[in-house]
Amino acid sequence: MSRLAAPCRIVSAVASVWIATFVGCGEEETAGEPTPTDVVFEGGTNEEALSAFLAATPTHDPTKTAVFDWPSDTEQLPASTPSSFCWHIGEPQGAWAPLPGRLEPPAPQRSPFEGLFAGVPSAHAEALPLSGAAYYITFTDPDGNALLRGFTTATNFVPSQEAWAELDAADVPITVTVTWAEFDANRLREGGGPWSGKPITVGIRAD
Repeated sequence: MSRLAAPCRIVSAVASVWIATFVGCGEEETAGEPTPTDVVFEGGTNEEALSAFLAATPTHDPTKTAVFDWPSDTEQLPASTPSSFCWHIGEPQGAWAPLPGRLEPPAPQRSPFEGLFAGVPSAHAEALPLSGAAYYITFTDPDGNALLRGFTTATNFVPSQEAWAELDAADVPITVTVTWAEFDANRLREGGGPWSGKPITVGIRAD
C-alpha cells in the first residue's frame, strides 16, 4: 500500500461518518407532530393555517384569553341536542345566567364567511388563505385524549349531532378549551398569538 492510500481511506471514512451524522440530524429537526385529520373546519379555516397554529406554543395573556359565556364550568348538558359553545376574548365577564322563562344560551355569533363555505369540503376552502382571527376548540377526556376538535372563525362552535352522540357515548367529564390566533394569509400574524384559553369541564346527561 502506498503512503498516500492510507490517509485517503481515513479521510473517506471520516467524511462518510460526517455525512451520515448531518443527514440524521436533518431528519430529526424536520420531524414534528402531524396535523390532526379529524378537525372540523368552519368559516374558511384550512389545514395550512392550522399547521402554522399548531407549530407555535400558546402563551397566556389575560387580555387575550378565550373565556366561555356558555356553557358554564361543571354544566350538565342535555344529550338530545348539541350544545352551542360560545366565548369572548378578554377578562372574564361572568357566566351567562338565564332570564326568567329563558333557558337557551345567547344566540351564537356567525362568521361573515359562514354562508360562503357552508357545506364546502375543506380542500376547496383552502383556495382562499385565512386572514383574521381563528379559534381552535378542543374537547378532551380526563386523560387528555382528543374527543372532538374544531377550527373556526366564529366565537361559537356547535358539534354535529353525530359528534355530540360520540361525546355522550364517551361517558366521561369533558374538558373544553379554546386557543386562538390572528392570521395573515395562513401565517400567524406577528404578535398575533397563539393565546391560551380558560378551560371548562362539562358533562352530558340523559334527558
